[in-house]
Amino acid sequence: MKRWYVIISAVVLLVAAGIVVWRIAAGESDEDVIRRRLHEVTELLGKKGNEGFLVQMEHAKDVSRYFDEICDVRLPKFHKDAKMSRENIIQNVLLIRKFTNSLDLGVYDLEFYFQDGEPLHCKVLFTGMINANLKTGERFREGYDLEIVWLKKNNEWLIEKVGFSGILEK
Repeated sequence: MKRWYVIISAVVLLVAAGIVVWRIAAGESDEDVIRRRLHEVTELLGKKGNEGFLVQMEHAKDVSRYFDEICDVRLPKFHKDAKMSRENIIQNVLLIRKFTNSLDLGVYDLEFYFQDGEPLHCKVLFTGMINANLKTGERFREGYDLEIVWLKKNNEWLIEKVGFSGILEK
């Protein structure tokens, strides 16, 4: 019995080591990196309950690091159509957090369109769902067809443009 335990443990360790070596050698594809970063930023934008100002500020700063120095934001429904700096992004994230008790952002049906050139760009089309409980007691739930253009700058994928094409039917 002890022999089987040793053999099974050795096989599991070899498989795990093989996966780690493969991951390191192969690395993440650009699509995987963008997908991961998009999910990270939606997690940072999310809110589960009351937060102190310092926590809100830290989340807002963390979100801004996913954006290029200047980002083109086109969200007409929310009266946003501007070029925003990272400081503007921080202010807008703080404003969103101020008016919500909870906020959940879902990302579905991602499509990646890489555009060769220098610098490298990737347009990502996807469905985004916003589910929020506002401080007024109202519940906000809407879906959007969204587009984000990512820019690879200094070997890091950053958001260069954000926009949406329409509201999905409920």
